[in-house]
Amino acid sequence: MPRHPSITVYTMNEVIITVRGESERRVAPERAVAHVTATADGPERGAVVERTAALAEPVRTDLGARKSAGRIADWSSQRMSVWADRPWNNEGRQLDLVEWQLTPETRAHVEREVATDAVAVAVARARAYAGAIDRSAVEPLQIADLGLLGGSSPEPPPRACSRARR
Repeated sequence: MPRHPSITVYTMNEVIITVRGESERRVAPERAVAHVTATADGPERGAVVERTAALAEPVRTDLGARKSAGRIADWSSQRMSVWADRPWNNEGRQLDLVEWQLTPETRAHVEREVATDAVAVAVARARAYAGAIDRSAVEPLQIADLGLLGGSSPEPPPRACSRARR
């Protein structure tokens, strides 16, 4: 036998409806943080260090020129390390990792847009619930991020609490 939810109807002036809203936006990154390694190998430590320094110097020069031209925001070079391993290409260069990032301004702008969209979704849901019980006006009472309206679920979107009136 199918089970259906039961609804008890009371005469009251207001109903509190708690809903959640979510929104997602995909934004192309504006910055890349590249981690580059220049390496060399050989039987003599001194020769390996010299070769590695020779490989790194044009990279440093190029990065300095790009910074001066405004094409990169910043760069840094760390001290040389010597060890036994070979995780690079045949020219002695290795691109370890690229981190894609947004500028702080763009991140803040997109977060505001997504929050606005999530609240709009929550208000639309509250209106749908209110309409289902023949209520017309919906007035937001509380809007909160994850965990601020109570409850402890791991990752739900922002929630909104609305009052529905006739």
